[in-house]
Amino acid sequence: RTSGFWSDKTISHTCSGTGNFWQTIFESPALVSYVDLYNRLDSCCSHYLSGATVELLDYDQDGDLIPVGTALPLGDSRGIPKFHLVFNNRRAAGIRVSKSPDTKGVLAIAEAVVMGTRPNDMPPPEPIVNLAKWGEAQASSSSICFRKFPWRAIDGKIKPYIADNSMFHSCSGYGEWLMVEFNKVGSVDIVDIYNRMDACCSARLAGSTVELLDYVDGELAVVASSPPIADSAGIPKFRIPFNGVQASAVRIRQDPKVKGIISLTEIVVMGTADADATA
Repeated sequence: RTSGFWSDKTISHTCSGTGNFWQTIFESPALVSYVDLYNRLDSCCSHYLSGATVELLDYDQDGDLIPVGTALPLGDSRGIPKFHLVFNNRRAAGIRVSKSPDTKGVLAIAEAVVMGTRPNDMPPPEPIVNLAKWGEAQASSSSICFRKFPWRAIDGKIKPYIADNSMFHSCSGYGEWLMVEFNKVGSVDIVDIYNRMDACCSARLAGSTVELLDYVDGELAVVASSPPIADSAGIPKFRIPFNGVQASAVRIRQDPKVKGIISLTEIVVMGTADADATA
């Protein structure tokens, strides 16, 4: 039932908290064409879906559920009865709708409709891996300060304080950047940027752009980019969906017109590696 009103008793409603989510696992995996998410429409509450993220889930090689397709965060949901999210026949075993883990709020959903197919020749789960893993990628940067080398951003350690000695730190400059080039070309689903959380410095990622690059005529060129990161103060992680864009590298870059510093603890790039191609 897609009625968006509380009195019709068809609303899923969480308590107020941080990182609220709603999730369902399908009876069996399917190829998801699109998701229709129906909003609560009572005048008090239609804004509750604002900023929520919709993810498709599937099982990895270890049997754990991981995101395999992510829609951009929903915008202002006030007064909007339905969100239509296209996933282009992506294999999935479930769906999750979640609020930011750093934002306190309520999640209220009238109905989630997932349209897709279950063909007889269902493809196997995609081998989702971290394309930016140390030993399988190379990191470089515009500058290095305090001996906080680029490789520290792909060492597999998510330790957000500089005393833990697992931090990349640029010098102060204009358009500072950190780049990770993959050993193999990959189809990138999501990029997670783990922020530095020392009290002095978590705001430094604000205004940075996350870019995917691939080789065009023998040179790396930007093939996809995120909007600039908003205020990053106190936010431990940013997740940027790219939904299968082919790339050979990822770069986080500050505005070339603004003097600043990049300091972060880890970059994780989840996707599938092309077995027949090297970056």
